[in-house]
Amino acid sequence: MLLPLDAGDDAATITEPPVALMEEQILASWVVNAGVWTRAVRRGEILSRVRVTNGAVLQAIADCAPATLLDLGCGDAIHLANIAMVLPISRYDGVDLSPVALQLAEQNLQGLNCPVNLHTGDMLSFLESDESKYDVIFTSYAFHHLNKPEMMRFLGAAFHHLRPGGQLALVDVIRQQGQSLADYLDAFCEDMRRQWLNLSPEELDHAIRHVRDCDQPPALEELREIALQAGLDDFRAIYRKDWYQLITFGSRAL
Repeated sequence: MLLPLDAGDDAATITEPPVALMEEQILASWVVNAGVWTRAVRRGEILSRVRVTNGAVLQAIADCAPATLLDLGCGDAIHLANIAMVLPISRYDGVDLSPVALQLAEQNLQGLNCPVNLHTGDMLSFLESDESKYDVIFTSYAFHHLNKPEMMRFLGAAFHHLRPGGQLALVDVIRQQGQSLADYLDAFCEDMRRQWLNLSPEELDHAIRHVRDCDQPPALEELREIALQAGLDDFRAIYRKDWYQLITFGSRAL
């Protein structure tokens, strides 16, 4: 049985590096929309997202028998917190742009019986400045904010942080093969208007503006090619539901 995390040496710590201009744009958009997205997910309005995020992720992470876990773009950590409770985690590190989200994450992760370290900042900058090694690196619904050069940097940096046999697990929106970014944005936003029925018109407009301003997801084959160039030659598209895909990355060289 896991015991509550006591205050002291094992209490969550939060560090706050500076935020770059592009990160400020994403953060400003997220500050406006965080509540909207959270309510939509918790009400089950993005059912396909819930399905991909829960059981499939638990299985993928459990298969790695992780001791050390890095959660990039962790937000309030509510989904991964529930997963981590049933795994033998010896260390959890979380990174997110939003200090408000990290305060919620600190609360949601109190049931972990291990050190919890929370870092305020850009996940890519964290990967490129930190030297720690992990059994599992997890990121959900943040990778699609990166452009293609940043995706290459992210995957290359993640490769260098994995322990032998380690895995990067990614859950995110993925474009259909041959679908342009403009077509994806139009189709995704139209789905939001059809399905997110419990939001006010103003809330829905804010959420759609966030998608149009910040989203640039890759297609699956494009992502596979970027991963190969970054040294992650063990690429597995495990589960897909509607827009959302679970993918794991590893390297045979590790």
